[in-house]
Amino acid sequence: KIQSEFIEIIKSAKKITELNNSEFYFVYLPSYNRYKYNQLTGYEAVKKIIQDLNITFIDLDVELFSKEKNPLIYFPFGTSSHYNIDGYEKISEIIYNKTQ
Repeated sequence: KIQSEFIEIIKSAKKITELNNSEFYFVYLPSYNRYKYNQLTGYEAVKKIIQDLNITFIDLDVELFSKEKNPLIYFPFGTSSHYNIDGYEKISEIIYNKTQ
């Protein structure tokens, strides 16, 4: 049920984007748990849905985190939280470059 609701929400967002002559990008923001505990909850399913709907998928794991020996450097003091200043700066640069 959650997956079908997610699909309908994404389809609606894509339709609104198209009606406004805009581009729709889906940005995957990995969580702390992905790197600390190797938890990939729903990642593959979400990625497949986005790709099947022909939506650009910006995967910040591929673009940033997996390129680091220790991806936890982008979290405050390497702990579970939002990203730190460096993390947000790198993420915003990637998103900007991918959407230009």
